[in-house]
Parts: sequence; structure tokens; C-alpha cells
Amino acid sequence: MKKIIFVLLLSLLKTGAAFAQQAPAPTAPQNTNPWDITAFTVAGGPILTHHFQDSKDEFVDHHEIGIAQVNTQGLGNWAFYYLGPNSVGKQSYGGGYVTDPWVVPAGPVKFEFSGALGLVSGYQSYPVPLLGAQAQLDLYQSGPWNVGLEMAAMPYIAEDETTGKNKVGIVGTTPFLSVRYKFQ
Repeated sequence: MKKIIFVLLLSLLKTGAAFAQQAPAPTAPQNTNPWDITAFTVAGGPILTHHFQDSKDEFVDHHEIGIAQVNTQGLGNWAFYYLGPNSVGKQSYGGGYVTDPWVVPAGPVKFEFSGALGLVSGYQSYPVPLLGAQAQLDLYQSGPWNVGLEMAAMPYIAEDETTGKNKVGIVGTTPFLSVRYKFQ
């Protein structure tokens, strides 16, 4: 019985070797990244904001912010935002397109400036346009990882509840932590 099993195994090995010699060459690996993602960034933390306007600032100024951004090779850069509470005391969720950054080297660190255009909830009973700018200071890079600080600013129009008149201004944030992973 042992001889029969040995002969069968030997035959299987020889047959496998023959097929392996005739097998086509391996093909290139399939693309496991169908959207051509080049980088993923997570940013956020507790922040303070200041509203720069011609009248007294009476908005909420203590917040928590969270941003998840995906950069792609051919489909643009997209981000999703959370702000709670927003300047009028509600939760805000938004999303939109982010421009490629304008990079300014500064010795061992670099600054990145980009803009965003999208929609955000929490200010009206419907989503309102989001127009913003963000600046990132890249402090540390190791391989595909990058750690830095971000700040954001955006123009706004808000109705003053006491006078019924619109206030126009720009709101800016304090820095918050940013971590990016660049895919190889």
C-alpha cells in the first residue's frame, strides 16, 4: 500500500511540474485601488474660532472639528467635514471638492494651501454652499506618513437675529492635528 501511495504522489508531482513548465507567465497584479487613491488624511480636534466682521462677534466659538479627506489620481480630492457645535449652536456635516495644494517649502517643513467648495448642513433647513480655505504646516514626515497642523477659514453671511440684518465676515480656526498617509 505504501508503494502505491508513493507512486501516486510521485506521478502527481511530475504532472504538476509538467503543467508548471507549460503555464503562462504570471500577469501583472490587478489594481487593488480602483479609484487611484493617492492619499488619505484625517484631521481634527478641539478648536476655537473667531468671526472677523464689522459688528460684535456673538457666535459660538468653542468647537470640535473632524475632517476626512481622500486624494485621488484622476477623480480629484474630496473631503467630509464635521463641526459641533457650529457657530449657531447646531451640528454641521459637509462635504466637497478640495483643490490640489499649493506647496511652499520652508526649510525642514512645508506649508500647503488649498481651497474647498461644497455643501454644509446645520445653518439653515437646507444645505448651504461651503467655500473655504485651509492651510497645513507639515511638521513631520516618515515614509508614507505625514503629521502636521491645519487651520481653516471661510467667508459667511449670517442674519443678526436682533436686527434682522445680514452680517458678512470671515471665520478662522485655531490649529488642529492632521495625519496623512500617502499610498505608494
